[in-house]
Amino acid sequence: MQPLYCPELDELINKRIDVLYSFVLGSGEKVLRWCQGKVIKVLPENAKPTVVVLWDPMPDVKEKEDLSDETQQVLAPRK
Repeated sequence: MQPLYCPELDELINKRIDVLYSFVLGSGEKVLRWCQGKVIKVLPENAKPTVVVLWDPMPDVKEKEDLSDETQQVLAPRK
């Protein structure tokens, strides 16, 4: 459940987030999947609210079983 207010970006450091992504599997099938990770950095120089997330490994996805990815994530204020 989302809070009633949008938190400040600095409040998200070391917090966990979920993001819904569209994946194309090796079979070519396109699926939606919730991905979990921890916010490790805020990028204040970006025009849009952006953080760096260390994503959890996905044991049920081939080539992602043991891999933690670190990517930039734009956070939409309405979400």
